Amino acid sequence: MDHPVPLLLSLALLLTSPAFASDWPDLSTPPAATRDGANDAALVVGIQDYAKVDDVLGARENANDWYAWLVKTRGVPLARVHVLRDSLAVDHKIESELALAVSEVQPGGTLWVVFIGHGAPSKDGRDGLLVGADADRSADGIYQRSVARSEVLAAIEQGRQGQAVVVLDTCFSGQGQGGGALVEGLQPLVPTRERVSSGRVTLLTGAGSGEFAGRLPGTTRPAFSYLALGALRGWGDSDGDGVVSASEVAEYTLGALRATVHDRSQTPSLDGPDLALARGRERGPDLVALAVKGAAAPVTTGVATIDLGGGSTDFAALAAEAQAAEAAKRQAEGAAAAAAAALAKEERRQLDAAAATVRSQASRDFAALKALVEAPTASGKPVLEAYVARYGAAKVTVGAKTEAVDVPEVAKVRAALAVVAAPAAVVAAPTGVVAPTGVVAPTTVTSTARAGEQVVTKSGMKMRVIPAGTFTMGCTPGAWVCDADEKPAHEVTLTRSYLLAETEVTQGQWSAVMGSNPSKFSSCGSDCPVERVSWLDAVAFANALSTKEGLDACYVISGETVGWPKGAACTGYRLPTEAEWEYAARAGEASSHADGAEMGSARWMADYAGGKTHRVGQEQANPWGLADMTGNVWEWTWDWFGPYGAGATTDPLGATTGLNRVRRGGGWTLTVDGARFAARARSDPGSKVNDIGLRLARTLP
Repeated sequence: MDHPVPLLLSLALLLTSPAFASDWPDLSTPPAATRDGANDAALVVGIQDYAKVDDVLGARENANDWYAWLVKTRGVPLARVHVLRDSLAVDHKIESELALAVSEVQPGGTLWVVFIGHGAPSKDGRDGLLVGADADRSADGIYQRSVARSEVLAAIEQGRQGQAVVVLDTCFSGQGQGGGALVEGLQPLVPTRERVSSGRVTLLTGAGSGEFAGRLPGTTRPAFSYLALGALRGWGDSDGDGVVSASEVAEYTLGALRATVHDRSQTPSLDGPDLALARGRERGPDLVALAVKGAAAPVTTGVATIDLGGGSTDFAALAAEAQAAEAAKRQAEGAAAAAAAALAKEERRQLDAAAATVRSQASRDFAALKALVEAPTASGKPVLEAYVARYGAAKVTVGAKTEAVDVPEVAKVRAALAVVAAPAAVVAAPTGVVAPTGVVAPTTVTSTARAGEQVVTKSGMKMRVIPAGTFTMGCTPGAWVCDADEKPAHEVTLTRSYLLAETEVTQGQWSAVMGSNPSKFSSCGSDCPVERVSWLDAVAFANALSTKEGLDACYVISGETVGWPKGAACTGYRLPTEAEWEYAARAGEASSHADGAEMGSARWMADYAGGKTHRVGQEQANPWGLADMTGNVWEWTWDWFGPYGAGATTDPLGATTGLNRVRRGGGWTLTVDGARFAARARSDPGSKVNDIGLRLARTLP
């Protein structure tokens, strides 16, 4: 995998680079037993010594550490843990041992599959390959002696497990551990990420498309499988609850790699459900300290070369000179990085301090205007307009960097100005509203009477009016449980009223527009929620329905790139934002659960759903007339997943970029804990899973 170098230099580098730098803990001693794995089974593959292609240094040791953790900490019975190291890990043996583990896992247990070794793209470039230990140094040799990633996932589906965890410390770009080509002639296309179709399989992969899975800085160990195991031991427990979830593993490994790795880009990925994977409270290494001092560089054997020539040579002197030169280089790089970091930190401090000064002054001025805001009048309008003019476009500048300042009170003043401008504002109902049976369709929807009012669109979709307003989003005080990504609770103001469908999109509605039904539970009937639709499918459906009804299509779609150019100003069909979804689910109430309890409209969860979806609208609707806001199927939202900010915000659209889109509401596979209004989950935009569907929104004109 690394480019060849003179033998003596390779030996010198290996001898002077220990398996672990002192900053990275040794994982060979497992933590105290948790005994969670009595029903589990596992397959661990670690291939360090490849017969004909370059080795993967440290793979054997990482596999041993995983084996010790599974048996001694997790408590998986020895008879159900299958380990393949080096020459034993050929393709047919990997397949047969995997089949044994699949047959041995007990109902409700976890099936663990860990692979540490080379990966490659398949011949057609559409799949990834796990390269066996006897693979030849040729493209055909790789194709003939590897196991396809899709075959591994398909085999896992045959098991009786409650969940499966697949950890792949490899990459599928055809690169080795040092970034060079594994063999010549491999398919140059980078395989797509595997779309996990099951709600029972969580897939953690060590590197993204076009990247290579390299070593832990300063060691000979593969980085991802080492860090993922550390995360499960407790290093990744970001919320301190003693339970490590799949997303916590992915976030910890990504953060650790970004903090300490400087010679490559390596982005771990998470596909499938974000499940709890392990219990652990072990403290990990100080990643901040490692980042600040620029931890030892990864061992490389493909960069430095020394021409020893002929005659007598003092190898010790040459080695000392090479090491001294490398140390000087690293010291200079570290000093430059530290200086840049210090400058950026000071710039950030000054920008934050200036913004805080602006917000503090804005709060004092807003307090002086409180009476005008609470009871707006025409005579007070100029004062309110002056406030918006001053703080609505506030900015702070440090050096060459300028940032806008978000002043939460501006939205409240603008809302007061809107009342002054139209004290009896009337908002027209969407074009084509017709009266449902037994319901009088409004010709207008007033600002005081529209909350929860029902309208029916041309296609017959029943929707409810959701009024503009302010609410507390996230894990609210008094909630009995919450996850780290639900914090901090923060104030959100939505300045536009909108429509939200009473129920999730049904299979009948989907088929009428798209001409097909992708659902696994198609036998449930046309009134059951459509599922196995990706986020990309969902936005395409919204556009298609808008076109069918003669409305503007809200999204511009080019392959997997989706734009929303008009934002909420578009009055065609669209997905709700994450904030719109939670605001509508809460319906102005303080409860943390659906219907103020753990049941009610949340009944179609794992404990009660019977392993399938059910007809929409059977459960009690919330005060605004929305049914199935929790349970049945998850619902896609517009937002990229990202952390919440601490301050108040107006009309938030989520993170600007990301790897996963947010889904809300829980599904039939989830326990009633997922009935919480604040509960968040995320999936790749291309994921198609049988417990994910959608609910449509429209902005009121």
